[in-house]
Amino acid sequence: MPEEVVNDEEMFERAKTEDFGSGPFVLEEYNKGNSITFSRFEDYHLTAENGDQLPYPDEMTMFVYPDESTMRSEMQSGNLDMLTHGFPTSVYEDLQDSSNLESTSTPSGLCYPMLMNPNAEPFDDQNVRHAIKHAINKEAVLQVAGRGLGVLGQDNYVAPAHRFYTELDDPFGTTSQIEEAQSLLEEAGYSGGIEIETTLKTPSDFGAPIGPSATVMQENCSEAGIEFEIEEVATDYWLSNIEGVGDFYMGLYSFRMIEDNILRQVLHSEGPWNYGFSNEEFDNAIDQARSTTDADERQELYTEAQQIAQMNAGMSVPFFRSAVGLRQEEVRNYEQHPSTLKLDIGDVYLE
Repeated sequence: MPEEVVNDEEMFERAKTEDFGSGPFVLEEYNKGNSITFSRFEDYHLTAENGDQLPYPDEMTMFVYPDESTMRSEMQSGNLDMLTHGFPTSVYEDLQDSSNLESTSTPSGLCYPMLMNPNAEPFDDQNVRHAIKHAINKEAVLQVAGRGLGVLGQDNYVAPAHRFYTELDDPFGTTSQIEEAQSLLEEAGYSGGIEIETTLKTPSDFGAPIGPSATVMQENCSEAGIEFEIEEVATDYWLSNIEGVGDFYMGLYSFRMIEDNILRQVLHSEGPWNYGFSNEEFDNAIDQARSTTDADERQELYTEAQQIAQMNAGMSVPFFRSAVGLRQEEVRNYEQHPSTLKLDIGDVYLE
């Protein structure tokens, strides 16, 4: 947006329904909760590799559907050209093998972590946190909650889709390690198992994988003698009273393209979404990574940060969900972006 729009309170309020951007399309009509129609911006500043003025489409309409069946039937009938963001995985699974449709899937950074405040009992004991992480079966969470559409996580927020991702050895395993979990519980003084009094809070309407993820992890932990209850709360309540301040809850973080963004937001001591984790070495690593211009040095620093988070942060990140999409055969030049928030359609055309 132009600077004057951002800095003017009245104009910024108008930006909720008016177009002040410089993208490939101009807002034509906005029907809240129904559809948004855009037309081609003739003076767009980008061209295609062959010199063609972008965007190619003359018009684009984005629809909001209240139910899966309408979305599915509109795609099957050809009334929709593409399904790209925020649609149920079940629709993708049902239609991905259709003869007239093309499917796309790319690893993303979208994740649903279990967060444990390291300053609150019993999570202030690292043995308890590690016992929980040993008990969790990441592969089962991916298959059941993620429907197999994703890649395994390493208990930190850096995904394979990130530039400075490092493939780490996973000391907690990708499947349940019950004996290791029980041994750590015994060291923590819970030889007969532990019943966690704090309920695991989950938001009610923030994506289908959250609830199933919590259920699978609850079952995994129960096998190791770690018992807790799941409490589903209204999403508004979760946003206001749980995220960043709760002691035990399920989170949802979309893909931030730059590692610094997601690591700083959630795990830095001064991060706005920090849930209690504080580690001076971690803070220093990402602070230095932000300031260096040397790519190799930045890789080393982000690797250090990933290792520290994996071993010390009170969280389990079982998997990163894939970004998936469906399109009609005549849609050309579209690439699924790993971010579930970005729709790059300026150079897409219909054959």
